[in-house]
Amino acid sequence: MSNKVFILDLNTQKWSEGPDYPGPESMKAFGSAACNLDGKLLACAFSFKPHILSEDGKSWNPTPTKVKERRFFHRMVPIGNQQVLFLGGADYTGHLDTIETLDFSLETQEESSQPDPGSIWTGFRGKGNSHTSAKDLPIKWSNDNNIQWRKGISGYGQSTPVVWGSKIFTTSTEGDQSENLLIHCRKLKDGKQLWQKSYPTPVKIKRSMYVSQAAPSPVIDQEQLYVFYESGLLLALDHDGNEKWKRHITEDYGKFEGNHGVGTSLFQSNTHLGLLIDHDGPSYLLKINKETGKTEWQVDRPKRVSWSTPTYNKDQGKEYVYVSSNGIVEAYDFQSGKQLWQIEGIGGNTVASPAVTKDLVIIGSSAPKQSMALKRFGSHEGKDRIAWIAEDATCSFGSPLATDKYLYYVSRAGVATCHDLKDGKKLWHKRIPGSCWASPILASHKIYFFVKEGVSAVMKSDGSEEILSENTLTIGKNRIYGVAPVNGAFIVRTGSELICSGE
Repeated sequence: MSNKVFILDLNTQKWSEGPDYPGPESMKAFGSAACNLDGKLLACAFSFKPHILSEDGKSWNPTPTKVKERRFFHRMVPIGNQQVLFLGGADYTGHLDTIETLDFSLETQEESSQPDPGSIWTGFRGKGNSHTSAKDLPIKWSNDNNIQWRKGISGYGQSTPVVWGSKIFTTSTEGDQSENLLIHCRKLKDGKQLWQKSYPTPVKIKRSMYVSQAAPSPVIDQEQLYVFYESGLLLALDHDGNEKWKRHITEDYGKFEGNHGVGTSLFQSNTHLGLLIDHDGPSYLLKINKETGKTEWQVDRPKRVSWSTPTYNKDQGKEYVYVSSNGIVEAYDFQSGKQLWQIEGIGGNTVASPAVTKDLVIIGSSAPKQSMALKRFGSHEGKDRIAWIAEDATCSFGSPLATDKYLYYVSRAGVATCHDLKDGKKLWHKRIPGSCWASPILASHKIYFFVKEGVSAVMKSDGSEEILSENTLTIGKNRIYGVAPVNGAFIVRTGSELICSGE
């Protein structure tokens, strides 16, 4: 079973690999059908949702129009103006002799299209690398200048906001024991709240500065928002707040144990979610089907307390997950759950997520001489997998940021270091206004550091150490936990407020 897509250029007679088809469950794109719909590729597998390949050939977009009867090994025949016949085929019970006619208007295709990539921030560290294609981002802002809006958030939360087109989504908890779990949706343009959902917590957790509070960040795709809380609730909603499925992870795998709660965030592929739970009890890594919420595989792990989020990467059609967690770094095949390699004996790697480049996995650690680069591929054993150890660098809360030539770390004391990506040699170190709990961001050839007390520092991404600007936001006793860049603005998330800074 496969979701692979290959494209033949009829001019050059060369093949290239397209985006995986979002085939459902274990069936994937088995027995799928496709047709030419007014110059666009329309396809449907054993699912209620046909998909259209985007004009740039980089993504599949679901159509609001759905079939009434799932089928495979069927035929799709375009007729008339934007209409398609779905003929015959089969389902699990046997052959089908039915025909459906679906109408795909131009208006429908526009509604299903993916927004500008610069107006999308899909999860913790965006797509897991803290890079953004957002344009026209501000360099300078303050309490009085270049603030488009700022809005209070019900409850308190430490998660990163996610953005899809014109909507921003945030999570928080409310009550002395985080009794209520909140999800908010706001308009990107002015911060106006569009809807809010509240769920009772499956496990009460006494609120404290030392215990995570809505710390896991959600992820979002073109169809749904996926939310996970440190009390174990995991659910999917559409962009209008309608619940699609819900489950309690603690009911399935046991109560989370530890003094500081769970801080790991969801990560995602086109069709699945990933979730790592490393805590004081039996730990595990899960792959979860986006459409059903069901676990597709589970990797059991020994007790290992950490709050880091794995990094997903797709390369040459293969899906990888890299885990850096309290003494160990591992690589997994995300399709099967098979461990590809591991290296033990690393200290201080309990918070920062790995950064992934073409050939390296970059590890951040709060311990000296433990921030390093590992070789992604090859059959290296033990320390032979270490490509280099970063010279004089530690990385405490924010994750390492890699560009094509350089690597940036921020220490607990608020010292930023820049390293040569080839060998880890330190090019410079510089004290910025404070420590960063949010990971630094690469945007428009600039590096943005967001200090937890509200100050930010902007630098060029060419390896130079000049600070272009320092910007101050008054946030009181709040802390900056996460930032989402979008075209023309940064959405800054504190514990109880959203601030949109942009010219």
